[in-house]
Amino acid sequence: PDLTVLATSREPIGTEGEVVFRIPPLEVPEPDAAPARQDGSESVRLYTDRVRAFDRTFATDDESRAAVVSICRTLDGIPLAIELAASRTRAMAPAEIAALLDPEVVAERNEAKDQVWDAISRLDPKHREVIILRHFQNHSYEEIAQMLLCNKGTVTSRLYYARKRLKEILSSEKGGQ
Repeated sequence: PDLTVLATSREPIGTEGEVVFRIPPLEVPEPDAAPARQDGSESVRLYTDRVRAFDRTFATDDESRAAVVSICRTLDGIPLAIELAASRTRAMAPAEIAALLDPEVVAERNEAKDQVWDAISRLDPKHREVIILRHFQNHSYEEIAQMLLCNKGTVTSRLYYARKRLKEILSSEKGGQ
Protein backbone atom coordinates (compact mmCIF):
# COMPACT_ATOMS: atom_id res chain seq x y z
CA PRO A 1 0.00 0.00 0.00
CA ASP A 2 0.99 3.57 -0.59
CA LEU A 3 0.76 4.76 3.04
CA THR A 4 2.91 7.23 4.91
CA VAL A 5 2.73 7.53 8.68
CA LEU A 6 4.34 10.23 10.76
CA ALA A 7 4.68 9.11 14.37
CA THR A 8 6.53 10.42 17.38
CA SER A 9 8.04 8.05 19.86
CA ARG A 10 10.93 7.70 22.24
CA GLU A 11 11.98 4.50 20.48
CA PRO A 12 11.87 3.33 16.86
CA ILE A 13 8.73 1.34 16.03
CA GLY A 14 10.66 -1.25 14.04
CA THR A 15 8.52 -1.43 10.92
CA GLU A 16 9.76 -2.11 7.43
CA GLY A 17 10.80 1.08 5.66
CA GLU A 18 10.85 3.08 8.89
CA VAL A 19 12.98 6.22 8.77
CA VAL A 20 14.07 7.59 12.13
CA PHE A 21 14.81 11.25 12.69
CA ARG A 22 16.35 11.86 16.08
CA ILE A 23 15.52 15.28 17.45
CA PRO A 24 17.99 16.41 20.07
CA PRO A 25 16.82 18.34 23.09
CA LEU A 26 16.86 22.11 22.91
CA GLU A 27 19.43 24.20 24.69
CA VAL A 28 18.42 25.00 28.26
CA PRO A 29 19.85 28.00 30.10
CA GLU A 30 21.60 27.88 33.43
CA PRO A 31 19.44 29.22 36.29
CA ASP A 32 22.01 31.92 37.08
CA ALA A 33 22.55 33.05 33.47
CA ALA A 34 21.83 36.65 32.53
CA PRO A 35 18.15 37.33 31.70
CA ALA A 36 18.97 38.06 28.05
CA ARG A 37 20.83 34.73 27.80
CA GLN A 38 17.90 32.90 29.41
CA ASP A 39 15.34 34.57 27.14
CA GLY A 40 17.49 33.75 24.10
CA SER A 41 17.87 30.05 24.82
CA GLU A 42 16.09 27.69 22.43
CA SER A 43 13.90 26.08 25.07
CA VAL A 44 12.72 29.35 26.65
CA ARG A 45 12.05 30.81 23.20
CA LEU A 46 9.94 27.76 22.29
CA TYR A 47 7.95 28.01 25.53
CA THR A 48 7.42 31.75 25.13
CA ASP A 49 6.48 31.44 21.44
CA ARG A 50 3.89 28.76 22.21
CA VAL A 51 2.33 30.79 25.01
CA ARG A 52 2.25 33.91 22.84
CA ALA A 53 0.35 31.93 20.20
CA PHE A 54 -2.70 32.14 22.47
CA ASP A 55 -1.71 35.06 24.74
CA ARG A 56 -0.02 37.85 22.81
CA THR A 57 0.55 39.81 26.02
CA PHE A 58 2.72 37.11 27.65
CA ALA A 59 6.09 38.47 28.68
CA THR A 60 8.66 37.21 31.14
CA ASP A 61 9.56 39.23 34.18
CA ASP A 62 12.15 38.04 36.71
CA GLU A 63 9.69 35.74 38.52
CA SER A 64 8.08 34.17 35.46
CA ARG A 65 11.45 33.88 33.70
CA ALA A 66 12.82 31.85 36.62
CA ALA A 67 9.77 29.58 36.42
CA VAL A 68 10.04 29.14 32.65
CA VAL A 69 13.76 28.33 32.95
CA SER A 70 12.92 25.81 35.68
CA ILE A 71 10.24 24.22 33.49
CA CYS A 72 12.58 23.94 30.51
CA ARG A 73 15.39 22.50 32.65
CA THR A 74 13.10 20.01 34.39
CA LEU A 75 11.78 18.86 31.00
CA ASP A 76 15.38 18.46 29.74
CA GLY A 77 14.76 20.72 26.75
CA ILE A 78 12.46 18.15 25.12
CA PRO A 79 10.41 20.15 22.59
CA LEU A 80 7.14 18.21 22.90
CA ALA A 81 7.23 18.33 26.69
CA ILE A 82 7.89 22.09 26.60
CA GLU A 83 5.00 22.61 24.17
CA LEU A 84 2.66 20.66 26.43
CA ALA A 85 3.77 22.65 29.48
CA ALA A 86 3.30 25.91 27.58
CA SER A 87 -0.25 24.91 26.71
CA ARG A 88 -0.99 24.62 30.44
CA THR A 89 -0.24 28.34 30.76
CA ARG A 90 -3.80 28.95 29.58
CA ALA A 91 -4.96 27.88 33.04
CA MET A 92 -1.89 28.21 35.25
CA ALA A 93 0.95 30.64 35.83
CA PRO A 94 4.45 29.41 34.91
CA ALA A 95 5.35 29.32 38.63
CA GLU A 96 2.44 26.92 39.27
CA ILE A 97 3.53 24.67 36.41
CA ALA A 98 7.13 24.70 37.64
CA ALA A 99 5.94 23.76 41.14
CA LEU A 100 3.96 20.81 39.75
CA LEU A 101 7.03 19.60 37.87
CA ASP A 102 9.30 19.78 40.92
CA PRO A 103 10.81 16.28 41.25
CA GLU A 104 10.04 16.08 44.98
CA VAL A 105 6.42 17.10 44.41
CA VAL A 106 6.09 14.58 41.56
CA ALA A 107 7.52 11.80 43.75
CA GLU A 108 5.17 12.65 46.63
CA ARG A 109 2.17 12.83 44.29
CA ASN A 110 3.03 9.47 42.71
CA GLU A 111 3.47 7.85 46.11
CA ALA A 112 0.11 9.22 47.27
CA LYS A 113 -1.59 8.02 44.06
CA ASP A 114 -0.09 4.56 44.53
CA GLN A 115 -1.35 4.38 48.12
CA VAL A 116 -4.84 5.53 47.16
CA TRP A 117 -5.05 3.14 44.21
CA ASP A 118 -3.78 0.28 46.36
CA ALA A 119 -6.57 0.89 48.88
CA ILE A 120 -9.24 1.33 46.20
CA SER A 121 -8.17 -1.75 44.26
CA ARG A 122 -8.90 -3.93 47.32
CA LEU A 123 -12.58 -2.95 47.24
CA ASP A 124 -15.19 -4.95 45.38
CA PRO A 125 -15.75 -3.62 41.81
CA LYS A 126 -19.07 -1.86 42.52
CA HIS A 127 -17.72 0.10 45.49
CA ARG A 128 -14.48 0.83 43.65
CA GLU A 129 -16.41 2.31 40.72
CA VAL A 130 -18.55 4.54 42.96
CA ILE A 131 -15.54 5.84 44.90
CA ILE A 132 -13.58 6.56 41.75
CA LEU A 133 -16.44 8.34 40.01
CA ARG A 134 -17.44 10.36 43.09
CA HIS A 135 -13.99 11.41 44.23
CA PHE A 136 -12.03 11.70 41.01
CA GLN A 137 -14.40 13.79 38.92
CA ASN A 138 -11.73 16.42 38.29
CA HIS A 139 -9.35 13.91 36.70
CA SER A 140 -9.19 13.17 33.00
CA TYR A 141 -11.39 10.50 31.50
CA GLU A 142 -8.26 8.49 30.73
CA GLU A 143 -7.25 8.44 34.42
CA ILE A 144 -10.76 7.41 35.47
CA ALA A 145 -10.90 4.73 32.80
CA GLN A 146 -7.50 3.43 33.80
CA MET A 147 -8.61 3.14 37.42
CA LEU A 148 -12.00 1.65 36.59
CA LEU A 149 -10.86 -1.01 34.21
CA CYS A 150 -7.37 -1.62 35.57
CA ASN A 151 -5.95 -1.08 32.07
CA LYS A 152 -8.14 -3.78 30.48
CA GLY A 153 -9.59 -3.09 27.05
CA THR A 154 -8.56 -0.60 24.44
CA VAL A 155 -8.02 3.05 25.24
CA THR A 156 -11.10 3.88 23.18
CA SER A 157 -13.31 1.42 25.06
CA ARG A 158 -11.97 2.60 28.41
CA LEU A 159 -12.60 6.24 27.52
CA TYR A 160 -16.09 5.43 26.23
CA TYR A 161 -17.00 3.52 29.38
CA ALA A 162 -15.57 6.18 31.71
CA ARG A 163 -17.41 8.99 29.91
CA LYS A 164 -20.66 7.03 29.93
CA ARG A 165 -20.44 6.17 33.64
CA LEU A 166 -19.38 9.69 34.63
CA LYS A 167 -22.30 11.19 32.68
CA GLU A 168 -24.69 8.73 34.34
CA ILE A 169 -23.45 9.62 37.81
CA LEU A 170 -23.54 13.37 37.15
CA SER A 171 -27.02 13.25 35.59
CA SER A 172 -28.37 11.18 38.48
CA GLU A 173 -26.93 13.70 40.94
CA LYS A 174 -28.60 16.58 39.08
CA GLY A 175 -31.91 14.72 38.97
CA GLY A 176 -31.75 13.92 42.67
CA GLN A 177 -31.22 17.50 43.81
